Amino acid sequence: MSREQGVSLWQAACSGGGGRTAAKLGEFVRLIERLQQRCETLTLAETISLVIDDSGLRAMYEQDKKDGEERLSNLDELVSAAAGFLPDQPEMAVVEFLAAASLEAGERQAEAA
Repeated sequence: MSREQGVSLWQAACSGGGGRTAAKLGEFVRLIERLQQRCETLTLAETISLVIDDSGLRAMYEQDKKDGEERLSNLDELVSAAAGFLPDQPEMAVVEFLAAASLEAGERQAEAA
């Protein structure tokens, strides 16, 4: 749909489209819009915690008996790391933090190999 109409993926998702996926796309769009509104006044750590909770990620790992405890611990560590992160550009805090976290994770994997 995005390619056909020459619009971004977000614009295509917002248009809803049709078929069976329209309801799921609508839920996703509403989740993102709700998160945007709620995160405007939150700290970086509060924003990440809210996204983890509202997206259902925490609930999913709470139900996972195999790896859930470890995954939840990783999510808590992510929130803790965000609490101490000082971005260069506060309006880009989430982007800067995720970029830094990705680089750090990549370095750890390279060291482990």
